[in-house]
Amino acid sequence: SRFLSHLRSELERRIQSLTVMEMSEKEILRDAVTRTQREKIVETFFKHAFSKVLDIDKSDAGDLSNRTREALQCELTRVEFASVLGLKPDSLFVESMFTLADKDGNGYLSFQEFLDVIVIFMT
Repeated sequence: SRFLSHLRSELERRIQSLTVMEMSEKEILRDAVTRTQREKIVETFFKHAFSKVLDIDKSDAGDLSNRTREALQCELTRVEFASVLGLKPDSLFVESMFTLADKDGNGYLSFQEFLDVIVIFMT
């Protein structure tokens, strides 16, 4: 399509690549994460982040189940980061901290990037 052609040329100009995969609606829905599921993933992410930084017993943070492994591999959006801090996503503090923490510049915070920010606050 014209859109994909334009998108490809823009990405190539920025030295990025694009992979297009066709999926059925059923496949997309199977792989989709609901808001409730995402909230549980993010909650587990934070429990383990703070247990690591505050040296809390791992059993208090939850076991290392598949859900936990998924949470530790997830990356936080600016909105999720702000929500945990009880701030608006467009606040100057959130924007500054998110930009500082997002070392790879992908627009998300990995578990390690988040831990690095928490350690700064704790020391």
